[in-house]
Amino acid sequence: MSQTRQSADVNPDNRAQALVVEDEPLMRDLLLKALGDAGFNATGAENGREAWRRLRSPNARCDLLITDIFMPEMDGLELLREVRRERPDLPVLSITGGGSSGNLQIAKSAALLGAKEVFNKPLDLVALIGAARKWTTKNTLLSDVT
Repeated sequence: MSQTRQSADVNPDNRAQALVVEDEPLMRDLLLKALGDAGFNATGAENGREAWRRLRSPNARCDLLITDIFMPEMDGLELLREVRRERPDLPVLSITGGGSSGNLQIAKSAALLGAKEVFNKPLDLVALIGAARKWTTKNTLLSDVT
């Protein structure tokens, strides 16, 4: 079951809406809390399939997607491909398990598929929150101009 700090479809105070996709409940809860404390309206999904279903919902609002790469059912790379195809302007931050050569290749793949930034576990939450702010601010400024 997914964890939610606030409803994915309701954002009364107009805070940036972040969807966190992470199959490890403790990591997902940590990210939701950190984003909430940083002023985001953050919701969680436990795998890519659940996240994709939510993103395709007619009344879904999402300003930022943060996704783990290795997950059951639909991994983060597959989710990233789908998002790029149907929501190319949605900023995506990817998370992967560390610095082995295999993970470095996966991180490169995520970047090639359009992830704005890729973070290794263990996460530097300050850097991740900084990137979340940077990419939601850029997206908001771009949508205000058009």
